[in-house]
Order: sequence, then structure tokens, then C-alpha cells
Amino acid sequence: MINRNEYNKIPSKARYSMIVGNIIGLAIAFIILVSVWKILNIFPIPRPVFFWYKCLGGLIIGYLVLLLVLEPSLGYKRHLYRINDESIDIIKGIFFIDHTIIPIRRMQQVDISVGPINKLFGLADISITTAGGVAAIEYLPSDQADMLAEKLKKEINERVI
Repeated sequence: MINRNEYNKIPSKARYSMIVGNIIGLAIAFIILVSVWKILNIFPIPRPVFFWYKCLGGLIIGYLVLLLVLEPSLGYKRHLYRINDESIDIIKGIFFIDHTIIPIRRMQQVDISVGPINKLFGLADISITTAGGVAAIEYLPSDQADMLAEKLKKEINERVI
């Protein structure tokens, strides 16, 4: 079992970033669904197509609303990370919990990314590339992300040299 006291939590302003991102995603999905609805009304389309379109649209909007409600609460609580001398552990998820463990010696590249929403809240994401794929520690304060990325890059350089 995971001892949550050993892990770092993301800052509380990450919740606001999650909310804004999900609202924007919901608005974009709604605009796309309404646009397709208007286009479908121009052409003579059978009624069953409209029925299935409504069902699909309802499922998409319902999922996005559920994500809007659950991510800032449940997703925030489950978003944890830990960095020690041997590995980086990342735990995140809402419906399914992902627990990623990256051995320090397997790291190949470290990147920092700051999207427009995260920039608004002073947050950044760190992407860690290994031979097996990419893992990310999301919603870190920008200054902490910079320090952490430098520390991890130093580890990579010491191993290479």
C-alpha cells in the first residue's frame, strides 16, 4: 500500500487550472457538436442518424461535465509525486489510478512545458523521457519545476560523463 505522507502534493491552484482547462474543453466540444448539428440539419438525414448523434453528443458532454466535477476534487487528491535518489514515482488518475515509477538511471531527457492556462496560474509540467516512453509531473509551481528539472538534468549529465 502507498503511504501518501511520503509523496508531494501538487499546489491547490492546480485545481483552478484543471477547472479552466475543463471548461474550455467543454465549450469547444459544445461548439463542435452544435456546428455539426447545424450542418446535419441542412441535408436530408434519416431520423436514426439524428438519434444516435444526440446520444453520442450527450455522452460526450456528460463525460466532460463529469470530468469538470471530478478532476478538481478527486483527481487533485490522487495527483502525487515523489523523487528520491533512485526513482521518480508519479501517481495520478480519476477513474483509473496510474502509478509510474521511473528509475533515475533510465532518464534520457527532461523538458519543461508551460501552457497558456498553466501560465495564468504560475504552473508548469515536467516531462521525463526514458527509453520506454514519457512520463509527466504536472501542475508544479514554475520555480519548483525549474529547480527540479535542473536537478534531474544534472543527474543525467553526471551519468553520461
